[in-house]
Amino acid sequence: MTTISQNVLDTLVVGIYEDVQMLVMMMMDYEKGIDMVTKVEIITAHTGLKEVILFCQSHSQGMNVLRTEEVMLGINYRVTRLSDERISIEKSNAIYGKVFRYPKE
Repeated sequence: MTTISQNVLDTLVVGIYEDVQMLVMMMMDYEKGIDMVTKVEIITAHTGLKEVILFCQSHSQGMNVLRTEEVMLGINYRVTRLSDERISIEKSNAIYGKVFRYPKE
């Protein structure tokens, strides 16, 4: 496994948070019908963001892993809610073996 400098990881984390903000704004625009955003665009952006987050997690340590996991769970929940999928116990989010249920609306 190659190592990555902390500066590169910090830059990657900043980019992740910017992309999360853009994705959330896309979802809000889609829900309000304001912009010409489609579900396909949202799912494509979500898939790309998941790959970057997983890469960052594989090279991070400590609290950064938990922060990126929290971000991942949040966007997964929003995208799942947007696509009208039912959340079952099998699809619950899990962090290090602990299963937490999504909040009820």
